[in-house]
Amino acid sequence: MNIMAQMDTSCLMVKHELTNEDNICVVVRIRPLSEKEIKSRFKNIIRIDHPNHISILNLTHNGDERPKTFAFDAVLGEASSQEDVYECFGRPVVEKVLEGYNGTIFAYGQTGSGKTYTMEGVQENKDEWGIVPNAIHHIFLAIDQVTDRDKTVSFSVRVSYVEVYNENIHDLLSEDHTASLSIREDPLLGVFVKRLTGFVVASFTDLYNVTTLGNRNRATGSTKMNEKSSRSHAVLMVTIQQNVSGKLMTRVGSLHLVDLAGSERQSKTGTSGVRLKEASKINQSLSTLGKVIAALVDAKSTHVPYRESKLTLLLKNSLGGNSVTTMVANVAPSDYNYDETLCTLRYADRAKHIKNHVQLNDSPRNIAIDRTAGEILMLKKELEQLSKIVDDPTIEFIDTDQKERIEELEEEEEERRRRENMTNDELAAYLEMKMQREVHETNLLLAKKEYDKVQQMLQQVEKHAIVGEENLLEKLDEQQQQLNVWSLELKKAASTERELEMQLHWLESDMMDIEDKYSSLQEEVDEKTKKLNKLMPVLGRAKKELAALEKKQRRQILKEVDKVCILLVVVLLWIKLLI
Repeated sequence: MNIMAQMDTSCLMVKHELTNEDNICVVVRIRPLSEKEIKSRFKNIIRIDHPNHISILNLTHNGDERPKTFAFDAVLGEASSQEDVYECFGRPVVEKVLEGYNGTIFAYGQTGSGKTYTMEGVQENKDEWGIVPNAIHHIFLAIDQVTDRDKTVSFSVRVSYVEVYNENIHDLLSEDHTASLSIREDPLLGVFVKRLTGFVVASFTDLYNVTTLGNRNRATGSTKMNEKSSRSHAVLMVTIQQNVSGKLMTRVGSLHLVDLAGSERQSKTGTSGVRLKEASKINQSLSTLGKVIAALVDAKSTHVPYRESKLTLLLKNSLGGNSVTTMVANVAPSDYNYDETLCTLRYADRAKHIKNHVQLNDSPRNIAIDRTAGEILMLKKELEQLSKIVDDPTIEFIDTDQKERIEELEEEEEERRRRENMTNDELAAYLEMKMQREVHETNLLLAKKEYDKVQQMLQQVEKHAIVGEENLLEKLDEQQQQLNVWSLELKKAASTERELEMQLHWLESDMMDIEDKYSSLQEEVDEKTKKLNKLMPVLGRAKKELAALEKKQRRQILKEVDKVCILLVVVLLWIKLLI
């Protein structure tokens, strides 16, 4: 029975203004059942209840178990096109990068769930382009539009491409792309890869060719789950710098596009040898990624283990740092993949609670220039308004000394304008002070009268508020304090309840992760035990053959010794006869 709901796959993500503290956006994409899964009669266990809600049913319990439901920023069904995917969460991130923010899109999911198709797509067919080619096309289209409209604006686009393979970082654009590079962290530069190749590209074709070269150098291999499985995590880094001629302004946006290798179970992928080692390293780095996510969403956590893996250190800015980040969780819908799909959804559910601290990538120099220019413009406007007031003949200054001081300041201002072409802050401050002084005196007088009036009313109320020997105001104040105490206790109780619910949720997730890891290890032990059991009869036969061979050789040796002895006796007898 196919329980997949047919729904509109358009993205209905809630658009909101970017704030300094923004949660990671999490989107789930469901791939269709493969031909192999259909032939094997696997069932679809995923249902889209709402464009933002997804449910998964465990058919191994005959449908008795309630479906597990999750809510995300968006859920894209089987019928979603590559264009739907890009318009949903690719375009918004790239737009922010073009404005000067850092942006990250990364695909997560089990092996064979469609991550690489989502990120790369099919190069030969534009309708099947993934996030990477669509983002590249979007970037250069936007650059062309801006430069055609404003000839003073220019852009520089730089690209680097790395992979994390067996916990080693490789430069996919280098001639020696198998060499291991070191990763460093600097207070000013942040996290960076030492000696990483960077290409400056001038067009969509240039950048597309560079990414194609990197993809060819990436480590891939065949498993039972995927004929061309990614055996490494790949990170494409595109930096866009915007300059305006004649100005010192520089704005830089950085885009990271990440294709994570899939989590694997050895019993399903059938890996061995090199592939098994790769799977072990992949699962290790993804496990560390899970630890980082758990630490980031735990308010009590004091340490985030970024450095336990090269992957998490490379993504440090994208997870809890200065970046507009979107995670697309790719899931397979068949009942055969129930455990892996549930694990992916739990992973994504935890990631959506991560808060990033997003800031525009303006250098301190740019910020200072903007602030100074704004202050100059504001002071010029104020000075123009104040000059009109000073020249107004209807305004008389009672204080002659002040009037003389103003005239002196005006002369100094004119001299300063001629000499330095600058505004006079002192004059603006003085004139503003004089205008505000008269207003303040009037307001102060009115406020004093109002204060006296209220004070008298308060005294009257207090006088009538005493009944017998009991002061109602004091009693009311005591009751209010008690209410405040109870309210505070209720808030603490509610907060504790929410915290306990969250901890219970994480514990359930951790239990599922532990069960998955235990299951994987148990499967590996079982597999090796089976191989050992198969080898034991072979070893027994070899021992028997060796014993038989030794016995045969001993018999042959004894026969030869007997022959030699007989020959020796014959020789001795022959010698005696001759004598």
